[in-house]
Amino acid sequence: MTLEKRGHQLFATDIVGGDDWLNFNQAFTDPAIDTVVLVNSPGGSLWDGLRISKLIANKGYNTVAAGSCSSACSLLFMGGKERRFSNAFDPGWTYIGIHGAHNGSDGSLQMQANPEIYALLKTAMGTKFNASIVNTALYQMDDSNGLMVVPDNIRNPRAPIFHCKSGQTLPKDCTPYPDTDALSLGVITHNDLVTLVLPSAFQPSTQLLGRAQTVLLANPAAYLEAVAQQHCISARCKDNVTALQGLDDSKALAVRDAGAGAGWSSKQPSIANAVLAAVYSCNHILDRPVQLCTAEMANSFDLRHFYTEAEAEHRAKLAQLQVPTEKFYASEEFGGGFGTAQVYRIEKPMDMPLMQVQGVQTVGTQELARMLKSDTPPAAIDISGAEETIPSTSTLFFGGNAFDAPELASAFHSRFTALLKLLAPNADRPLVIFGNGRNWLSANAALRARQAGYTHVLWYRGGMEAWKRADLPSALTTVRAVAN
Repeated sequence: MTLEKRGHQLFATDIVGGDDWLNFNQAFTDPAIDTVVLVNSPGGSLWDGLRISKLIANKGYNTVAAGSCSSACSLLFMGGKERRFSNAFDPGWTYIGIHGAHNGSDGSLQMQANPEIYALLKTAMGTKFNASIVNTALYQMDDSNGLMVVPDNIRNPRAPIFHCKSGQTLPKDCTPYPDTDALSLGVITHNDLVTLVLPSAFQPSTQLLGRAQTVLLANPAAYLEAVAQQHCISARCKDNVTALQGLDDSKALAVRDAGAGAGWSSKQPSIANAVLAAVYSCNHILDRPVQLCTAEMANSFDLRHFYTEAEAEHRAKLAQLQVPTEKFYASEEFGGGFGTAQVYRIEKPMDMPLMQVQGVQTVGTQELARMLKSDTPPAAIDISGAEETIPSTSTLFFGGNAFDAPELASAFHSRFTALLKLLAPNADRPLVIFGNGRNWLSANAALRARQAGYTHVLWYRGGMEAWKRADLPSALTTVRAVAN
């Protein structure tokens, strides 16, 4: 973890492990320290988490959660004598996440280690300990991403504790605990927020898709006023755009590529989240046709150069592309079983998909590279949302989603189809769909494109995993279309 001392507080963020036990021991030699502030940590090593938690408990220190604190981080938090949430991040992004032990390398569950976690939680929660809830958190897991989420109920009292057996569990299938909150369960000991000023290294990331933002707007207020006048029709739009100047980070603004209209977002955990939310709201303005958008501002950063640089990078990387010697990479031609996908996969979409999608041609890495280098290249759509993509590709964020509720399914299909027609307007031109790798998300998107009327859909099953394994060039992803 990254550690920094500020007065009586020790701030800690990132993954638990490595030399952390030694580093915490060293930091705790400062007699001024009495509080450990845990900032947006996904967890890490169970054994380091247990040891550092015991160290915090033995010192009698207090702990504070700033943002999310899950897995091994939750063990550190529970070591605190007094435990509180903070106001550092939006309440929707502030929570403690508790689950059972697993292998950090392959994700396999290690239930034999859970009694140590159980004992730590029982000691920390005291008389408020609820064996049923804790056992559910530790043992009711389908994979390593199963999680009991204990939200900040101080600022968001309607948000219940809930448990999802898997990282792929649909929200409707997670189990809520409406009669229990962080205080009554003994996760926090006090129902008052700690006001924090985070050190600069602990502030929300200024990276967007892996690139640090460094170009600042010369005059943000003047820029927002100009956007309000040029892109807004309604008074509400103008008021919300100009009000962004006074809102807390992380915030973003997007404008339509054609016609009037803008989208905005604030109070997000990072500028990346803010940009996605702003572009989505810009794409899908109520009672207006769907349109592609450009994110122009995030916090006080000017993002317009980001798009022009990406276009140049795509052209350069496409020119560098060479057809690889092998047909397939990263076992893209294997796994998932023989058969043809005919319906969308809603549950566990990250599982290995079938080999074929109905009405869609499956292509391998070598064939795709050859097609992209031809005189008549296909259109290509990436639904992964990864930091980089295949050169000449457009990205449709969250394009692989699927829903079982009819109203949600219908609305999503309309959004997907409208955006796809803007990104690839010729329905008779070959269209390649791909994602991160072999999963159902890209299969869903390929099937949906076929059902949207595209006559020649190709599915690059191996996706970016296979493309990178072949050591082929990739280019910067840009955010213009967000489907969900």
